[in-house]
Amino acid sequence: MIIKRKTHYLLSLFVVAGASLAQDPTIDRMIAAQCAQCHGTDGHATGDIDSIAGKDTADLYHKLIDMEEDRAEDIMEHQAWGYTDEQLYRIARYYSTVPESDDEDREDEDDD
Repeated sequence: MIIKRKTHYLLSLFVVAGASLAQDPTIDRMIAAQCAQCHGTDGHATGDIDSIAGKDTADLYHKLIDMEEDRAEDIMEHQAWGYTDEQLYRIARYYSTVPESDDEDREDEDDD
């Protein structure tokens, strides 16, 4: 009887821990860190690369899934292949929570 209680207790701890990890924005950010190499810190790209900060979660996720399913011809498709569908969703969820940059505000700050 005591062994059963301990087993149930341990299993419930794993379930609770797993659920908290599933919604942890820090983990989402860690998974999304690879994207910063091209899309800029927190998804605010410079140059010809698209910014992805503040974009809709579903739109980003579907674009990533499409890239994952395509024949790898460019770097994005290769990147997408390296993640599970859940990880791709977490990347999209993370970048959707980052505010879009306002380039005009940045230019104003630079002038000060």
